[in-house]
Amino acid sequence: MSDSISDNGYYARSSQTSGQHVQENYATYEAKQKAIKFLIVDDYVLLREGLVALLDKVPDIQVVGRCSDTRSGIYMIEKLEPDVILVDISMAGTSPFELARRAKILHPASKVLFFVKDITDSSIEQGLRCGAYGFITKSESIEGIMSAIRKAKEGTKYFSEEIRNRIIANHSIDPNHDNYAPRRSLLSPREIEVLCCVARGMKAKVIGKTLHITAKTVERHKSNIMAKLGLHSQVDLAIYAIKEGYVTL
Repeated sequence: MSDSISDNGYYARSSQTSGQHVQENYATYEAKQKAIKFLIVDDYVLLREGLVALLDKVPDIQVVGRCSDTRSGIYMIEKLEPDVILVDISMAGTSPFELARRAKILHPASKVLFFVKDITDSSIEQGLRCGAYGFITKSESIEGIMSAIRKAKEGTKYFSEEIRNRIIANHSIDPNHDNYAPRRSLLSPREIEVLCCVARGMKAKVIGKTLHITAKTVERHKSNIMAKLGLHSQVDLAIYAIKEGYVTL
């Protein structure tokens, strides 16, 4: 009798435990189904794996893949259909911008974020043209990266502060619309001509004669360019023009 009670008691406890396991497994499955499927493409192993280790602890973000080159990234987009893709903008090989364009074809619902160290207005411009949902600097906090991933999944663009400052110079930006542009879009064709001449080391009088304007007008253009770009000297102008590819050495 005692054995029977003991057996029944054990059976009852086992059934209850089994039921709890089923509920827990289902809850885990449901959470994974709702989690943001995330892919990272970055050739810097330490940074990539460190970020993956941190995100693995975040319940609503599921790292479904990682790789070190854009070609592998394109393959993973097709196979894994991630919601959000973080791509290092400076990798060699196939262009990261090409990956973004291919992602829109292979999995239109996916959102691409660019991971950047040394950013240029030219890169921002190219990234925006191919439909990027944001730019994150490699000095961004993990909280900022998580916020960017969540915003991208919701269809909202995200820019790290350094990038935001470059984009919104003299712009009124509504984050709910795609009216973003890098600061160099503020320059007029004439200002770009002056910028190129300055980068080549030409004096105001020489620039004026070359462009058929007065030296005073040249100086006014230089002041306007610096104000629009947030630069402070002729040397800054020259460095900017070279980095952005307006002139070559």
